[in-house]
Amino acid sequence: MPRTLLLLLFVAPVFASGGAAAPPGAKVLFYSPASGDAASAAALPSPVTGLTPVGPPGTVFVGLHYWFENDHHEKFVDAGAAAIGSQITLHLRANTPAFLTVWMSDATHASVELTPRTDAGPQGAWSGHRLGRDRDYVVNPDFSVAPQAEAAHVIMFLARSQTEQVDSFQSCRDKLARITQRVASDGASVIAQEVDRTTAGQIGTYVVHRTGGQTGAEIVIGR
Repeated sequence: MPRTLLLLLFVAPVFASGGAAAPPGAKVLFYSPASGDAASAAALPSPVTGLTPVGPPGTVFVGLHYWFENDHHEKFVDAGAAAIGSQITLHLRANTPAFLTVWMSDATHASVELTPRTDAGPQGAWSGHRLGRDRDYVVNPDFSVAPQAEAAHVIMFLARSQTEQVDSFQSCRDKLARITQRVASDGASVIAQEVDRTTAGQIGTYVVHRTGGQTGAEIVIGR
């Protein structure tokens, strides 16, 4: 199964020495959040959604799967694969119920919240959209692919507890930077990331927290 690793916010982890086996990849952890069973990542896509379903419920490995689609509903990984000026949609899903925020920053806006607040609390102050497990969520509005110098930056942040959510683009960027610097007991980063560009029903980027914490990614809508 072709797989390509993509780095967004962190340096590739160095695995523990002494011949220890490398930890499972992000796709395996995403599709089997309770146990990290490799068989779940080989499941066939649903004929209804076109996506490979997540395996049995679990919350050990908290994961985000995201991809882009054009107006023909063709799935692809990189926004830069579309021509400048193209309108594309950002799709994502989680492997466990969680709160999601998506933030955008561009040449005219330092911080725009793209997700509605479903449990907004007093005066609507609490950020976070309650996201169901294994649901295809489409971020609104669509994005226009721009030259790199003018491109919008988008950050997604997923947390099982709403108290872990953030209140701005920069707060999200800072928190993700801190998370990606942490390591698990095996000496590797707590964040595992993997890209699949070709497997039907699994195309996209997977970002998984290997010990159950928050996860997310920053992307650029440009080429």
